[in-house]
Amino acid sequence: MSDGLTKYDTAEYISDDADIAALLEVAIEERDPEFLADSIGAAARALGMAELAKRLGIPRQELFELVNAAVPPPDLSALEAVAHRLIDQATKSNAA
Repeated sequence: MSDGLTKYDTAEYISDDADIAALLEVAIEERDPEFLADSIGAAARALGMAELAKRLGIPRQELFELVNAAVPPPDLSALEAVAHRLIDQATKSNAA
C-alpha cells in the first residue's frame, strides 16, 4: 500500500561544499548528536564515504562508525570536531 510519498534524503540536495557547510552549521547549532551524525552521514552519501574520509584524513571505517553509532549515542564533541573541519574546508574551497 503506497501513500504517494517519497522518502526524503538530504544528500540528494547537497550539490557543493557550501551546501555541506550550511547543513553542518545548522546541525551544530541544534546540539543534537543524532541530528549532527545524520547530517555528516548525508554529506558522506552526497560525496561518498571514502571521499569524505579522505578529506578528513581519517579511515573510512572510522567515519562510518562515527555517523552510524546507535549504541551508545554518538559523541557530540567528536561529531562537532568533524563538522568544524568540514566547514573549514568548505570555506577555504569557496574562497579559492
